Amino acid sequence: MFLSLISATLAAVGVLAASAQPALAATSARSVGTNIGQLLESWARPIFLGVLALFAIPHLLKRDVAGGVVFAMIALLVGFFVLYGSGVERFIVLAAKAIFG
Repeated sequence: MFLSLISATLAAVGVLAASAQPALAATSARSVGTNIGQLLESWARPIFLGVLALFAIPHLLKRDVAGGVVFAMIALLVGFFVLYGSGVERFIVLAAKAIFG
């Protein structure tokens, strides 16, 4: 039983290793920062949504409408920056031009 579990685990690791993409920094030493930035950006979305769900649970359990609305507004604002990171600068510039002329 134990031996078959080990062999199945090794087979799965072998398949994953064979199908894995090259390392992030393998292409060039110059693109390490870009690759790390892309990696962190891809991790930011699931981490943000998971933390958001964990922090929303107390408001749902207590049926706290006011706290839930405040939490939702803060989550929308932070989520805008996390999920739409590349377009935030353009949005701010357009909003400033619309407000200040």
